[in-house]
Amino acid sequence: MQKTSIKLAAADRKRLRNITKKGREPARVIRRAYILLQSDAGMTDAEIARHTGASHRAVVNVRTRCATDGVQRALFDAPRSGKPVTFTG
Repeated sequence: MQKTSIKLAAADRKRLRNITKKGREPARVIRRAYILLQSDAGMTDAEIARHTGASHRAVVNVRTRCATDGVQRALFDAPRSGKPVTFTG
């Protein structure tokens, strides 16, 4: 399996650090931010999984999404299909 290399821009790195420090996002977003920051620091998938408590597969998925679709897509889930929410008056 080929390792996906992640190099973050300074603005992305700053944004990810803010996400991890403030703790206002859902836990999965914070964990993904940690994964991307540690990946940018040059850690291996196994080391990242051990430090974050995520599975190896989750680390690979986040890194791959970041490399193909960008940081925003790596942090947040894509919208899901389903019945639209309806409100009655």
